[in-house]
Amino acid sequence: MKKKYYTDINRWQVEYTEASKRKRHRFKSEDEADDFIYQLKHGSLYAPVKFDKIINDYTHYLTTQGASTTSVRQLNSGAKLYKERFGQQIATREMAIRLQADIGTSSYASLRAAFTHAVRLGVLPKNPLQTGVKQGRLETQRSKKKVEVLTETQIKLLLQHANLEQEKYIKTALITGARAHEVINILTNDVNLDYVLIKEGKGKKDYDLRSRRIPITSRDYMELRSNSLIFLCNHKSKQWNYQNLHASMKKLFKQAGIKVSQPTHIFRHTAITRWVSQGIPLNVAQSRAGHKNVNTTARYCHAVSA
Repeated sequence: MKKKYYTDINRWQVEYTEASKRKRHRFKSEDEADDFIYQLKHGSLYAPVKFDKIINDYTHYLTTQGASTTSVRQLNSGAKLYKERFGQQIATREMAIRLQADIGTSSYASLRAAFTHAVRLGVLPKNPLQTGVKQGRLETQRSKKKVEVLTETQIKLLLQHANLEQEKYIKTALITGARAHEVINILTNDVNLDYVLIKEGKGKKDYDLRSRRIPITSRDYMELRSNSLIFLCNHKSKQWNYQNLHASMKKLFKQAGIKVSQPTHIFRHTAITRWVSQGIPLNVAQSRAGHKNVNTTARYCHAVSA
């Protein structure tokens, strides 16, 4: 670890090695450089920040957003295990990898979301738990997870047991391949003659991921418009939100005697698999699905071959 002053730029520079890579940071004053060195030596780049503050801020955010009690319970469970191991110290990369091996997937995801919220608020410069997920056990589990799809027989069986609102969701999701919250947020004006406009996608930084056009046939257009399949409760109605939709679809699958792990998301899986099986190029399917990485879309090729 080296500290050096550069007169040409009037900055202090700290050079150090992390994970066999040389890194450097520049600071306006020597005090800031010394504070950074102190935090490096004591195992955390974010030592002045209290862990409880991050959890309390995110808990308040979940409450204001109307999150389920399950989400809050998972967060509290993860926070309890975290404090037993690290106290108020903010995790480093090595600590994050150790942590995700010890606690459950849901609890770890809740903690990661809390740290992401802290980054969004400017409390932390980066999420220390993000690296662990990419290189640890969770990514391995995700890559091995099979894509669930429905057969035509199963779809017909679900439609026989579905009520009007459930039928709306099933048909709209199969036509557009959109995520559950995207389907709920589709307005009637978003349905055009040759495409459906998705305005509230998953991506937060990349506008192209949040707003995309999904091509449809004239038959799909007539079915979406004439049968009023689009949800008309987009004015923040409590009748349809993700929690209510998930509970409704879970009940429907139980009535139909079909066992799946993702009763709302499986229609998106089925739609994308249909695109791939019809010979649509992978990059086109990626654009329609709103996937940031083409490897995510490539998983549906294995579902087709299976």
